[in-house]
Amino acid sequence: MSAIFKVRFQEVLSNIDDGSPKNKLDASLAASYDFFAEVAAASTISPLAAVRQEIAILEEQAQQLRATIERRRHVDVANASEDDSVSIMAHYQRVLHELQLRINELTLKRDSWMMSL
Repeated sequence: MSAIFKVRFQEVLSNIDDGSPKNKLDASLAASYDFFAEVAAASTISPLAAVRQEIAILEEQAQQLRATIERRRHVDVANASEDDSVSIMAHYQRVLHELQLRINELTLKRDSWMMSL
């Protein structure tokens, strides 16, 4: 993803996110949907290409999150004593689950389009 698109994604996210931890995940997902709709509308990229790009981005995010989860599970210094490690790990698992649901949704859409070609 280009630097311009990354900056724009952060702008979209900041406009949706009210700062409360409860709304962070919803804001991130909403920003993803809004951002990719905006990119698709503003460019000549095909819907199939846009879906492929979003899948790649979300898979990269999921991979990074899995690595973070593993590090927090196995490295004591990754969990500061004042952290609420249980709630942090639960949050990471929820975010990872939501990412995986979105990846699955997009993969089904992509596969459906590929079969119709």
